[in-house]
Amino acid sequence: TGLAQGTYEVGVWARQVGSTDPYDAYGITTLVLGSGGCKSAGLTPTTGIPNMVVFTAASNGCTSPLYQFWLLPPGGAWAVQQSYGPSTTWSWNTTGIALGTYQVGVWAKAAGSAAAYDAYFITTFSLDVDHCTAAGTSANPASPEAAGTAITFTAIATDCSAPNYQFWVLPPPGTTWSVAQPYGGGTTFTWSTTGLANGPYRVGVWARQSGSTTSYDSYAILTFWLGP
Repeated sequence: TGLAQGTYEVGVWARQVGSTDPYDAYGITTLVLGSGGCKSAGLTPTTGIPNMVVFTAASNGCTSPLYQFWLLPPGGAWAVQQSYGPSTTWSWNTTGIALGTYQVGVWAKAAGSAAAYDAYFITTFSLDVDHCTAAGTSANPASPEAAGTAITFTAIATDCSAPNYQFWVLPPPGTTWSVAQPYGGGTTFTWSTTGLANGPYRVGVWARQSGSTTSYDSYAILTFWLGP
């Protein structure tokens, strides 16, 4: 009541009870208040073909509508995927595409319109954003070892199809963790202990699904002794 006519975006953040993350997943849709020629648009995804999502556009009241399709990848920028034309569909080939939540948009305008668009619609589509429910790490060689030995830590994760790992180290007797190897697709971290003091070190790994915007989905910590 009392709101201006126009196109609104409505979003929702979702997270597990007890989670400290800003969100685990999100969704966005578009709602139009008001009516009239080419004042609203819609977009519907269809799956079923392997590695392919077909988005079908619709519009309200447009005469001979034209559609332009856009895509916003996680952490990226909007880019045109299919330029203006009469086709109501865009087929998105997801082969090799990073996992995560994408925003998909369509611009609609009447044929002959000089405007960039008369109406638009934005929605979200998630590619397999599984969350790592557990993480673990092991050391080779095992603790203890003399300083100067190169130690390789190997990470594992459960329930995420494409995990990324970030490794951390806490030296004794400190209280401040530091990143030893930033997020990436590798499962191992080789720790150079040359010149390090003897004592118990804590080595941690964060795990998250590729494309996730959370700091981590799960983590594990291992204590490793340097010295006799």
